[in-house]
Amino acid sequence: MTDDSNNGIGRTPPDAKVLGLLEKAGEFKWMLAIAATTLYVDCALMVHAHKNLLTLDWPKFNWTAALGTLAVAALFFSILISAVLPFLEFFFANAVRLAYYQWIWTPDSDQVGRLWRPRNMVKYHELKEHADRTQSQYVLAKCKEWDEKNRKSAEEAAQLGSVAFRALWFLIANLILSLKYGPAAIFSLAGSMESDALRATILAVAGILCWISCVSWCRDPKPDKWIAYAPLYDELHAAEERQREAYEK
Repeated sequence: MTDDSNNGIGRTPPDAKVLGLLEKAGEFKWMLAIAATTLYVDCALMVHAHKNLLTLDWPKFNWTAALGTLAVAALFFSILISAVLPFLEFFFANAVRLAYYQWIWTPDSDQVGRLWRPRNMVKYHELKEHADRTQSQYVLAKCKEWDEKNRKSAEEAAQLGSVAFRALWFLIANLILSLKYGPAAIFSLAGSMESDALRATILAVAGILCWISCVSWCRDPKPDKWIAYAPLYDELHAAEERQREAYEK
């Protein structure tokens, strides 16, 4: 009787899992982008009209008279998105990376791979070395496919981190401006919430946005993940068994 747990029958293929995660990350990225833009519009309304998105009388709003202001607001938004915030992100990202790799990050030990290896799985660097030695077109194509997936995953992570950083700064600006120009839309929307609960919610959202940004900044550009390749697994597993037996003797 065939062991389904070993041959992968009935399990979701790794490729499908990766694509599913990328799709979810893309949806979340667009949600954050919409939230960031909404927060900016709310900031602009507070500065220009001392109103927010919820308190402004939209039916009576004079769009013709406000065309100049709208153009300036749009220009300022484009400058923020294309120049100011990317510069700030570059500065904070390098500071966070420096702290992370200096005091938190530790390289994976080779012993971990020897002590525990999933069935039929090998590390990327092992497969790449095997491909270079054998010049197998199949293995080379497998490595190239993994490189492409890793590149797409890195791009999605970087974009998600940038959008989260943008939303975080617009949230901070929204809160600061609300102190001077009146309550922001989030305060009007949550007017029935207790102040402590509202502060806790805002802090939680800011913490999540900060965490997403930091994770994207500290992501290993060349992660050494497990890749399914049974022939090389058999070779490495046999070599590890021989090494373990020799060590025990």
